[in-house]
Amino acid sequence: MNQEISVLLYETMKDIVETYPVLADIEDSKDLPVPYAIYQLRETGSRTKEAVKKIYDVGVFIVTDSYGSAWDIIHKVEKKIDTWDHSKFCTSPVSGEVKYDRDDRCYIGEMSFTIKKL
Repeated sequence: MNQEISVLLYETMKDIVETYPVLADIEDSKDLPVPYAIYQLRETGSRTKEAVKKIYDVGVFIVTDSYGSAWDIIHKVEKKIDTWDHSKFCTSPVSGEVKYDRDDRCYIGEMSFTIKKL
């Protein structure tokens, strides 16, 4: 995982919602106060004749106690992404959805997008 991209995501979300990378040592996520977010990065790439371009698939899972607050957080994160330095990073449009988890009795907001480091 690219440390620079991970830090960028954390810095983007930390003032909006308590944020953890997927590799964080969270002993029991059921005891975490809601809302909170967990993000994961997956490095992909495309090879051209000139170089290998690094692309990162991003998944963010936001746990909340209401449908509206999940969407509110998704929109706030999306707005912050729009403030990134676009001479360094290019992002795909953010896709999002919110579902109710009956087992944990909470709402899960899911965001996904890609980041390309220029």
